Amino acid sequence: MKKTASLILFFLPFSIFSQEEYRVFFYSGDIEFKVNGYNQWQKVNRLNIPLFPADSINLINGSQMYLINQNGEQALVLQSGKLLLSDFLDEAGDGTDNIIASYAEFVWEEFNHPHKDLEKYADKYMKEQGGVSRAINIPEIYTPFYGSHIIADQIYFSWKDEGMLKYTLSFWDSDKNGRKLFELTLKDTSLSVSTKTAWIPADETFYWSVSLEGENPANFFPVKVLDRNDTEKIEAGLRQMDKQFDDYRPELIWLLIASFYEENDLYQQARFAYLNALDFAANDAEIQEYFDLFLARMGRKM
Repeated sequence: MKKTASLILFFLPFSIFSQEEYRVFFYSGDIEFKVNGYNQWQKVNRLNIPLFPADSINLINGSQMYLINQNGEQALVLQSGKLLLSDFLDEAGDGTDNIIASYAEFVWEEFNHPHKDLEKYADKYMKEQGGVSRAINIPEIYTPFYGSHIIADQIYFSWKDEGMLKYTLSFWDSDKNGRKLFELTLKDTSLSVSTKTAWIPADETFYWSVSLEGENPANFFPVKVLDRNDTEKIEAGLRQMDKQFDDYRPELIWLLIASFYEENDLYQQARFAYLNALDFAANDAEIQEYFDLFLARMGRKM
């Protein structure tokens, strides 16, 4: 899923070529680390710091650190005091049976790409998905996010008010010369539609567009209502995750839930999860960065 990918060369002793690399996904409190072969302890003060089993860490006064690696292995470090990371990893196991591992590859990929320019990142990410981050036609789309999957009973469509009197909201079975499923004209800039509506296809992608009254639609946004089987799988995954969260800080729990939702294309739920994480960790620059990158992936330029 995320973050700053700046690597400092002195973090790279010979052990990098022979050991599994982990990255700091989350940290809270005062934590230090010491690279194998060096004597100096350094403060953990940012995300994405690379650590190896031969490195040492020091957690002070109830701090927490959550690590991930490319193979989907994760570790929540709670033990206070100084320890060799390999000793902790041996006791913790590889974690590959953890439900979180199912989307760790996605998190890792985001970790390893620089995101200094959110506008360029938003454009690149949306282009890879086949969409655009800013509609060619007025108005700008708010929700649902491009490519959203829906498990709720309602789909909330909304867009920016451009001061116009009326908008045409239309729904299609394809974004290329598709068949129109439904259309209506309204003055408002939002509409909630029941997922049980007859013209909404079951477990199939359909497309929606909004344009000024009298203008042809120019941009089509995919959305899909999941069937009961897929919804139950999502709910089972959340229950399994919940069993593993006994010692986790609430902001970390919500970050992991947000990642789970995003990997399953449940973007609106992911947004709420990020906001919950921010509620528990107000003024936390790292969590704000995760949220900003999520919005960029949804096509929202900062």
